[in-house]
Amino acid sequence: MEVLDAREPAARLPYPELADSIREVMDGRRDGKLDAPSRVVLSLPEGGNLLVMPAVDDERAITKLVTVYPGNAQRELPTIQGEVVVMEARTGTRLGILDGGAATVRRTAALSLLAARTLARRPDGPLLILAPGPRPAPTWRHSARASASRRSC
Repeated sequence: MEVLDAREPAARLPYPELADSIREVMDGRRDGKLDAPSRVVLSLPEGGNLLVMPAVDDERAITKLVTVYPGNAQRELPTIQGEVVVMEARTGTRLGILDGGAATVRRTAALSLLAARTLARRPDGPLLILAPGPRPAPTWRHSARASASRRSC
């Protein structure tokens, strides 16, 4: 089983290919080839939450596990921690573990690229990036990288 740190997925799957993969997953879900139920949220002690986000198709089973502990900031610990576990669907064999934060930031940026490709009048033209939410700086930086990867700047 491989354990990938926050940098390795970027080296293995550049943004254009990640956006293409996300499109395939979205198409698979629409066509009923992929099951991805709504995330499960469970309460934990100290005001924490456990988020479980599973998905499965004929080849892979994936679960993203995230804990959210707002009080961790006072303990000088991360308030959000997570990982993505990838398994072989037919046997349950663990294939890899990815850093959850890195997966989220890269997925969000690749979705922005996919949206620009699909919806923009001029997909190769300038791109305005708005990044609200709890992690805007990493999101806009990665969205800019994703956008730049589709054309030379």
